[in-house]
Amino acid sequence: MISIVSGGLFMSILLARIISGVITRYESWRIVYWISFGLQYLMLIMLFLFFPDYPPVHSSGHITYFKIIYTIVTIPLRQSLLMQTSMMAFFVGAAVVSYWTVLIFLLSSSIFNLSTLAIGLFALVGMPPFLINPVLSSFITDRYHPAYSAIIAIMIGIAGVLIGNFVGTFFLAGPIIQGLLVDLCLVMSQTANRA
Repeated sequence: MISIVSGGLFMSILLARIISGVITRYESWRIVYWISFGLQYLMLIMLFLFFPDYPPVHSSGHITYFKIIYTIVTIPLRQSLLMQTSMMAFFVGAAVVSYWTVLIFLLSSSIFNLSTLAIGLFALVGMPPFLINPVLSSFITDRYHPAYSAIIAIMIGIAGVLIGNFVGTFFLAGPIIQGLLVDLCLVMSQTANRA
């Protein structure tokens, strides 16, 4: 169940990349920002109008903002497993974000010279890992300790980064393989961290 929910969240990010690539093919890239600006404020208004207002529930009296911040700062010192999974999620997220950010410059450079539509459709490369993650997590995450699943995910991610860096500067299969493996690393590690 965790893999299905996280897969849906990440698929929406990939869908946004495809939509923005299609929009920038026919209009200015600034239109994407104006559309997202309008949608964000529409969501803010809808949350204000329809989100229920529940009274706070605490058993230990009044909790201040500074107590909450203090708890956020001190909880990693008390929970070592939380610190380990947070650091792993940070580095996996950094690898994914650096791949998808730099990919635009690589694909539009003189090496590949792809259009904005093709670069936007390149987000389709990231979809198969999210679609196979529920099946894959039933074989790996459900059968083994989550730490083993996380280690396997990190090894897959490292392999993807190596392939993309060595092959991706002259052959289009390099960024495709890197996208598949880095996104697979992301969904597997997220599922393992939540298990």
